[in-house]
Amino acid sequence: MKKAGWALEQLYLGLAGVYLAFCALQRTTYYLPIPPFFQKALLAAMAAAALLKLPFAGLKKVETWIGPAMGVVYFMIYRADGYAFLPFMAVMTIGCTGIDYRRILKVWLLATGSVLAAAVIAALAGGIDNLVYYRDGFRSSWGICYPTDLASSALFFAILLWAAWDDLPDWAALALGAASAALALFIAQSRNSLICSALFIAVVLYRMIERRYIDREGGPKWIMRGCDGLLTAAFGLFAALSIFMVWLYSRETAAGYRLNEFMSNRLAHSWKAYSEYGLTAFGTPLNQIGNGFSVIPQAGANFIDSSYVLMLLRYGGVYLLAMCVLWTWTTVKAIRGGNRKLALAMGVIAFHSVMEHHFTEVNYNILAVMPLAVYAAQAGAGRKKRCAASGKAWARRIRATVSAVLAAALTAAAWLCLPAALTWLRTVFGALGWHGGDWSGALVLLASLLTSAALLVGLWALHGILGALLTLQRLARRALAVLAACALLAGGGWLLGEGVIRGASEREAAVLEAEARSGKPRCLRRKRRRSKGS
Repeated sequence: MKKAGWALEQLYLGLAGVYLAFCALQRTTYYLPIPPFFQKALLAAMAAAALLKLPFAGLKKVETWIGPAMGVVYFMIYRADGYAFLPFMAVMTIGCTGIDYRRILKVWLLATGSVLAAAVIAALAGGIDNLVYYRDGFRSSWGICYPTDLASSALFFAILLWAAWDDLPDWAALALGAASAALALFIAQSRNSLICSALFIAVVLYRMIERRYIDREGGPKWIMRGCDGLLTAAFGLFAALSIFMVWLYSRETAAGYRLNEFMSNRLAHSWKAYSEYGLTAFGTPLNQIGNGFSVIPQAGANFIDSSYVLMLLRYGGVYLLAMCVLWTWTTVKAIRGGNRKLALAMGVIAFHSVMEHHFTEVNYNILAVMPLAVYAAQAGAGRKKRCAASGKAWARRIRATVSAVLAAALTAAAWLCLPAALTWLRTVFGALGWHGGDWSGALVLLASLLTSAALLVGLWALHGILGALLTLQRLARRALAVLAACALLAGGGWLLGEGVIRGASEREAAVLEAEARSGKPRCLRRKRRRSKGS
């Protein structure tokens, strides 16, 4: 029986990964012509796996029955609204029951991170559209549907990577936060993601201080208790704040107008939607008009960016109340289970949702469908325990310093080489005629995935090998094998690309030579022959 439950869990996680990758692709400019029946078949397979594995979670546990109850809520909303993603939300809420939250987050990181990396590389290499906007400066979306969505994608990836990876060094988490802030400031010009990136950096720093000075014998525990109270109440507080700000605007107060101006007209759109559709128990289908996927401003834009207001109007008061209870309950479970990083990450996401609409989108906030996952802390563990057994404190500090310096050096080297690599890849895509928008976009996706995998995994392996050599540790055979595989993949891709470029160059040279002999461009000669024939 245990083997059957384990097998069903693997099947469900695999199908969930496919759906998450599909959702991530929908926000990119690959524009793949995916058949309509794909979602129906995937939903049926996920539902079967989720329901079959549900009894293995324990029929006597209350969590086992909350999932189907929440599924009924999603079904009622689906009947009222008709949005295709709602049945998937129901199935994923049931399917995540009894699974360790780290496993779900790692599937999310792999699926969405792969698509995000491939989209960025493909867009910068000319394989898909890179939508560029102007608002007090140029804003790029790097293959994503809109610049703010790009910034939110990077922010959520950094937050959930920190929450899922127990052994992630503090300096790496801070570097991720800084990279997210730089992307939001210089590339996407997303004010909300910039603020939340700064908040994430502050949260990581707080966690470092908490672990070293507060969460120890004799430490000021009242700080932790106060933080726990704020995190537990975060969803309710920010939901109430969002609704209150809309009310202020509706009363035509000076504060409401100033807030609306600061929030880029978000309050006006929310109040207009409330005036037109009102409040219902299970929501109302809202015809939202936004500026995504087009560089031409859309007439009559009315997009509701606040997740809390959107949940209240579009999915109904019952859903907002249910999510408030489940999100709060998840936070409490994370705190009690010793997963304080996860609770802090949930606090940042709750704050981010005041001005962004991504709370209910699983390709951003997978935690929305994970209230019934297992949040017990891993026994013993991780990095601290291994470090304690490996030697003296000074040796640990040396290894940490070497690791940080190596990571910075390798990242800088990759950054310097990236423009040349992207230019070469752009030449290959141009020679092959590949671009997003049809099935050639699938070839661009495959090439971009292989490129990003070879780059990221190869850097990881090289970091491990050089770190072991510099600290006189034993080399890991796995790292050597991975680096060799990445080198073979990169070498094979380079040879194929050079062959494509050489072939295109020879074809173009033949055309230019023919035009030089005739004295006129080939296109003009063809046009003249047609005119004589006519």
